[in-house]
Amino acid sequence: TTENTVTLNKADSHVVLAGLGYKLAPNVDLTTVLGFNNSRFMETEYTQPILHAKLKLKPFKLQHLELGYQREVQNFNADLIEREIVMNHYGLNYNLGTNINLGWYTQLMHTQQTDNNSRNLLFTSLYYTVLQKPALKFGLNYQYITFGEQVPTIYFSPEKYQAGEVFGDIRGKISKHTNYMGSLATGIQKVESDAQSTIFRAEAAVQQQFGKRLSGGVYGKYSNIASATAAGFEFTEIGLKLKWSLTKKPLFYTKLKQAHQAN
Repeated sequence: TTENTVTLNKADSHVVLAGLGYKLAPNVDLTTVLGFNNSRFMETEYTQPILHAKLKLKPFKLQHLELGYQREVQNFNADLIEREIVMNHYGLNYNLGTNINLGWYTQLMHTQQTDNNSRNLLFTSLYYTVLQKPALKFGLNYQYITFGEQVPTIYFSPEKYQAGEVFGDIRGKISKHTNYMGSLATGIQKVESDAQSTIFRAEAAVQQQFGKRLSGGVYGKYSNIASATAAGFEFTEIGLKLKWSLTKKPLFYTKLKQAHQAN
């Protein structure tokens, strides 16, 4: 539920998702998430399908490549829910590891929207792994975003946005069946010709493995980064996740195991 305290407009948005992972080959994975977004604004109600498909590849040692498509609905606030803006994201993620604990991650994304606007995004990160257990790394991030049309009265859509930050990330185990993660980042951002401003974000999560096929966890997020919210806004999210594996082993497990042993 979201409300505009100025116009007193209220809106409700409910999202239902179901995911499926499929291993096509030892170094090729396909993940899909299907669902729908049901939104209600005043007396208007609509339902839009949601889709997220991702092809994960390992072309060479220490390299990971992801090709993805995502369809989602703008539901950040009541005014956006009213407009029923659907976003179609086309993305590429590439991660290069090294034997000296340095890594380089890059994301490219192009977005087409049903309001005839478009967005291009570049995100790149250079990081260093300090520890393996727990996994501890520090690094530098850079983000660059452009929009085809500027509609600041509707949503954050600058002609040019840049942000740079330093970050730390830790992931490990509390016990045999309990994992945790935490990350902090701070830096500066610049929206078009505006003055630079300070940014900060944080995230934490705990996940519990209840059985061979059931896991769940809780998480929390905070951010004042304009690209994730809008200039001058803060964002806080607390949630619960549950995961149930349909089968004890991947489909075609024996075939994949034989192929892996052959390689």
